[in-house]
Amino acid sequence: IGFIANMADWKMANFSVSYCLQFMKMLQGRIPVRVRLFLILNPPNWFDTIWNIMKPMLASDFRKKVHMIPEDKLDDFFMD
Repeated sequence: IGFIANMADWKMANFSVSYCLQFMKMLQGRIPVRVRLFLILNPPNWFDTIWNIMKPMLASDFRKKVHMIPEDKLDDFFMD
């Protein structure tokens, strides 16, 4: 299973660190399916700071599945 979170036009007011952390922890193993890919599409510049705070709280194998990319790189993650 893969997830895509399109953050285009997101503002800091749209975001909750605690909700995002809970969501990512759920994806790490608290649901009965295995997440193989999590794409954060079009992350705003301020999200790097949030990600650097959250990243150490996530399992290293899950962090490897998370990619922050611009929309024009989306095709790189899908098979022909």
